[in-house]
Amino acid sequence: KSLKGNPELQKKFLTASHEGMNAAQKKIIEFIQSDEPLTDSHQVLFTGIADAMAWQLIGQQLCHARRFYKGHPPLNFKESNFESVVYCAEEMARQEPGSISIISDLTSFVQIGDLLKMDASGRTTVAEVKEGKKNHEILEFMNFFIETPCSHALNHFAQQHGESGVKQLGRMFRQAERMNHVTEVMRKGNSIDPDTKQVIHIPEKPVFIDNWDEELNEILKDCDTKGWGWEIVDDCLFIGAYSKDT
Repeated sequence: KSLKGNPELQKKFLTASHEGMNAAQKKIIEFIQSDEPLTDSHQVLFTGIADAMAWQLIGQQLCHARRFYKGHPPLNFKESNFESVVYCAEEMARQEPGSISIISDLTSFVQIGDLLKMDASGRTTVAEVKEGKKNHEILEFMNFFIETPCSHALNHFAQQHGESGVKQLGRMFRQAERMNHVTEVMRKGNSIDPDTKQVIHIPEKPVFIDNWDEELNEILKDCDTKGWGWEIVDDCLFIGAYSKDT
């Protein structure tokens, strides 16, 4: 309760949390960009860490997570070129102290936008990273066209950039619509899905699913003292952890 009524304390808490998240993401990126082989175990571990951070940013709300997921197959980090996204995430963290920009490709479910960002005040945004002069020109035209729809301008654009430019413009429009939809759902609770045309309504009161955080924390305490710990939840779920040389 004291945290909710104290904006300054909230900001300090988020800044400290985001500092840890930035450090974790940096370690993941350094490993991916190194010459070390990226095994399936690494991929599962890194995705789990990124998912956990993204889960915090969306308030642990499954209804929001579903808006981000589009059923895309998992990405092979080594085969993807995400240097520009990494640069953008690091630059955002540098320019806005206390913020975190989680790289979407590191997660298993954030498939709208390249970055899921939260500033030190708790405001969440989705960002798409585009590189290259041509993409910049198309983006400028798209922003102009959204403000001032003009068939003559669109005609001129098609003549200037050709079929590939028109297709890229269409892709950017769809990406922008999806990002706006996700942002609108998270902030207002109501929006029309641009892909399905369904009206999405999110209940105002948050719905928290059951978790086993308390049991896990007890196990981790055991790890600190004797190097291992385990627990059985509801006679069916086994949770175990080990550390040090165990």
